[in-house]
Amino acid sequence: ILKSFPEVLSVHGKAGKANTATDPAPLSMMETVVVLKDQREWRKMDRWYSSLPEFLHWPFEWISPSYMSWDELIRDMNTKMSFPGVTNAWTLPIKGRIDMLTTGIRTPIGIKISGGDLKKIEQIGLQIEKIISEVDGTRSVFAERVTGGFFFDFNFNREALARHGISIQQAQNSLATALG
Repeated sequence: ILKSFPEVLSVHGKAGKANTATDPAPLSMMETVVVLKDQREWRKMDRWYSSLPEFLHWPFEWISPSYMSWDELIRDMNTKMSFPGVTNAWTLPIKGRIDMLTTGIRTPIGIKISGGDLKKIEQIGLQIEKIISEVDGTRSVFAERVTGGFFFDFNFNREALARHGISIQQAQNSLATALG
């Protein structure tokens, strides 16, 4: 879908978590990097000065370029890329990564809700989603659905590992290989 936009040069994607400590993304996250063509190659748009003779356009193009703006492109992409349960966060890759590393939130603006009751957290999230979706200028809103999960705590028997000549690091690496 993204490649169908004439402004797009290439599209690259990643699903899941990278095997690095600097990637705070959860396993459920999909990242798509869209490389755009030079903005002067983007679609021409009708502007307030479009009806004037062509030779009179140049002074007005400094104020309002004749090609599509970043916001217009994002609006078009967001319309075609809206899927249930998917949040679109249109940002530059390095900015997105820095935002995620510093806040843990994967979009330019986010609201964190914390508490002990998962059902209550989800209920509040859905209420906030409904309210924010009605705010002018909002591109997309999605309350991440809370999923309960099972977690295992592994406590290594250091004495037994030492008897067999296995370090904690080796045991952790084996566990990570076995379970992910």
